[in-house]
Amino acid sequence: MPLDVVFRDKELEALATDKNARSRYAQAIEKKFRLRIQQIVSAADERDFYQHVAWHFEKLKGDRSHQHSIRLNDQWRLIVEIEDAVPNKRIVIAGIEDYHQGGSGRMLTYEQLAETFPPGDVIKEELEARGWTQRDLADIMGVQPSVVSAIVKGTKPISLDLARNLSAALGPSAQYWVNLDTAYRLNLPAESHRATMERSKIFKIAPVNEMIKRGWIESSADANVLHTRVVKFFGKETPEEIEQELVPCAARRGTPYVPQLTPPERAWLRRVKALGSAINVAEFNAKESVPKAIAGLRPLMVDAEEVRRVPRVLAECGIAFAIVEHLQQTRIDGVCLWRDQRHPVIALSMRYDRLDYFWFTLLHELAHVQSQDGLAVLLKPDVDLVGDRAAQTSTKPHEEQVADQFAAANLVQPSDMESFIARVRPLFSKVKIQGFALRQGVHPAIVIGQLQHRGAIHWSHSREYLVKVRDIVTGSTLTDGWGQILPNIA
Repeated sequence: MPLDVVFRDKELEALATDKNARSRYAQAIEKKFRLRIQQIVSAADERDFYQHVAWHFEKLKGDRSHQHSIRLNDQWRLIVEIEDAVPNKRIVIAGIEDYHQGGSGRMLTYEQLAETFPPGDVIKEELEARGWTQRDLADIMGVQPSVVSAIVKGTKPISLDLARNLSAALGPSAQYWVNLDTAYRLNLPAESHRATMERSKIFKIAPVNEMIKRGWIESSADANVLHTRVVKFFGKETPEEIEQELVPCAARRGTPYVPQLTPPERAWLRRVKALGSAINVAEFNAKESVPKAIAGLRPLMVDAEEVRRVPRVLAECGIAFAIVEHLQQTRIDGVCLWRDQRHPVIALSMRYDRLDYFWFTLLHELAHVQSQDGLAVLLKPDVDLVGDRAAQTSTKPHEEQVADQFAAANLVQPSDMESFIARVRPLFSKVKIQGFALRQGVHPAIVIGQLQHRGAIHWSHSREYLVKVRDIVTGSTLTDGWGQILPNIA
């Protein structure tokens, strides 16, 4: 605002800023006073004051020549002082009729006004002072009478063009009319905006549209209903509880440790936990289950079609296995979390449809199960497992290095891989890769993936061996994504 407004009179300051405040003046005077304050706050500078015929704005004489008066009605006048100040001129509200000492000197903003009025109240007052009708004003402005009527009623906001037109017809400046309308509309009841605020709060904690698209929650135009559905999905009572929740999970990370979960990560993990709870598995044994699972999985690594048997092998070892497509704005690859102390869940996103990616991610998460990571340590879901963004194992936290090494060792013996690289580098022909894979009892894609992970070959090398397995494994696994909408699972 171009003008700063302060109060010297405490009673008037309260009357201007507190809707429940009352004064010794009649209610009609209080109402007109609040209108005048809104007009003053809206003014571009003091020159706007002289444009109001209804104000009878004039400078006082004698020892009060530093003051000006603004008419409230035939009897009462508002006394103001105009002070030069930096950066803006200051309007001091001194009193009504009498000059009063004191006052807090608090600066006034639109939002602090106890009551605001539509610009139409000012227009009616100015028309009365001039002896004009609304039809006269419409003719002067060159607009339809309905436009003037809507402005007077407060149903039509004052655009910049209308503000310029009103200024030309009635004065003061166009900025004054824009400010006057702004002050009025900022203080209107905000029922519709409360709904917007509620939806904004929900969208900050959850990827709502994606959750609706995936069938995790039902859509609703009612913000309260949407709020209820989102917090129910997370098993909480309030959005604040959702934000504060620490989800116990462990997974491979290529970025520095940051305990906070993003909204999409939080929703993805919640869905994983819900699916994991719906899977029947055998009893889990902390010492025996993972070695037993490795023994059962190892023979499946030679043929891509064998990945369909993975869910059953893990279930027989007490480990639930699910596939949940990643959400937008995430690069989640997999996670190990726990339903409770004795029920681990492994979930993969199959973000890359590759055999080597599937096996490395699965064994990495299986390593977390063996270490029981996630029961006491909070780690975010596995991200950027392969590709140019993948971090070197040596740069990761200790538990992630252990999981990487566990996965690599159970795919191809490290000593055998190092010997192969030393003998063949840099001429990794397809024939040599196939022969080495045959001797190791794994699919060539697994060898290629390990060579890529070690930086021995580029990510684009021998891609024809990186067979797709998503359709195969999802055919036998509880899966959420790729257009497949599961029944409601809480």
